[in-house]
Amino acid sequence: MGSADLVYDGGGERNALQTSKIAKKMGFDVTIFGSGCEYERNNHIAVNEVNYVKNAFKFDIFGKKSILRLTHSKSTGLIGLFRFRRIYNIVKGYDYYYFQNPNFLFRNFSMYARKSSFTHHIILANHGSYFEILGQRNNPAYRLVLRFLNRLIFKSIDRSITVQVQNSFQYDFYRKMGFNNIHLIPQSSVNFDDFRVEESRGFNVVFLNKLTKNKGSKLLMKILKDSDEDIKFHIVGLDTKRYAKKIKKNNVIFYGQVSEEEKRNILAKSDVMINCSEYESLSISSIEGLASGLPIISTRTSGLVYIRDVMGENVIIIDRNAKDFLTEINRLRKLKEKDPMEYLMLRKKIKEKASLYFDVRIIEEAMKSMIGSMKLEREEVLFQ
Repeated sequence: MGSADLVYDGGGERNALQTSKIAKKMGFDVTIFGSGCEYERNNHIAVNEVNYVKNAFKFDIFGKKSILRLTHSKSTGLIGLFRFRRIYNIVKGYDYYYFQNPNFLFRNFSMYARKSSFTHHIILANHGSYFEILGQRNNPAYRLVLRFLNRLIFKSIDRSITVQVQNSFQYDFYRKMGFNNIHLIPQSSVNFDDFRVEESRGFNVVFLNKLTKNKGSKLLMKILKDSDEDIKFHIVGLDTKRYAKKIKKNNVIFYGQVSEEEKRNILAKSDVMINCSEYESLSISSIEGLASGLPIISTRTSGLVYIRDVMGENVIIIDRNAKDFLTEINRLRKLKEKDPMEYLMLRKKIKEKASLYFDVRIIEEAMKSMIGSMKLEREEVLFQ
C-alpha cells in the first residue's frame, strides 16, 4: 500500500470524498478528519470506505456543532486559530495532506510542519475560498480585510507546494502570490452518463440550489413574481419549499430536496437553468445542468465565468436583476418555439461539449496526474 493521505472536510464534502476514492485507487490509505456535520448531513455511505475521524476537532470552539450550525459551517475556516498544538499532535505524521481551503488549519499546520523533521506533501485545494467571496464585492472594507487575511495566511507559506484551483480567478490569484505549482482542475463528481436530454412540452426553467441569501433567494423571488404564466419554473433544492408561501403562481413548482432520480428527470425535461448565486467557485449544480444539455443564465461569479469561458455562448452572464434574466429566458423560449428539434440538438451539443471538460472521468484522470506527480517527486528525493 502507498502512504497515508489526509483529507480535511471543512466544507465541499462531495469533493473530499471524491479525492479520497481517487487516492484509495492509487494505493493510499486515507484518513478524513471531520468537522462533525458535513458527512452526517448528507448520509454519505462512502465514508465507510476510508478512516473517518468524526468530530475530530470538537475541542476547538469553531469546530463545535452548535457554532457550525449557527454559522452554516463557515466557522470551519477558523478551526485551528487557537490551541493549534493539540490539533497538530492529532494530525501530524502523515505523508500527504489535502486541505480543502486556505484557512487557519492549513496555515498553522504548514508553519508547524516546516519546523518538524518528518517528510510530507501538501495539496492546497480551493473549494470555495475567502479571497473569492471578499474579492468579488465592491467594498473598500472587504478589500482591507482581504489584504489582511492574505498576509496573515500566506506570509510564511512555501510557494512550491501543490495548489489545486477550480477556476481562472483562483489561478491568477495564486500566480500573483508567487506560487508556481498550480493545477487548474474544475473538480466535480458528475457522471455525464447518468444525465439525459429529453423533449418537453412548453418552456421549462429550472433552479437547482439551496435557497439562501448567497444563492440568490431574493433575486429568484423577483424573477418568479415577474415571470409570464406560460413559462414554467421548477425550483429544486434544500429549503425551497418554505418559499412556496411567498409565490402562489400556477407556473411555479417548489419541489424541495428530491432524490437523485427525480432531480435528473426534472433536469432532462427542462430547457434552461438559472443560477442566481452571489459567489460560486465552480457550481456543481450548473455542471449537472450542462450534463442535461441546458444553457445556463447566471450572475457573474468566478465559477460561472470560468464555465462560460469553456462553454462559450451556451453560458450567459448577466447583471443581478430580474429583468435581464427574464429577457434572456424569453429569447431562448423563442428559439425553441421556432424550431423545437433544433433546440433539442443544441442541448445535445451542450452536453457533448461539457463532457470533455467536466465529466467525472476527465476530472479523476487530472487528479490522479496531480497526485501521481507528487508521488514521483517524493520517490526521487528518497532515492538520492
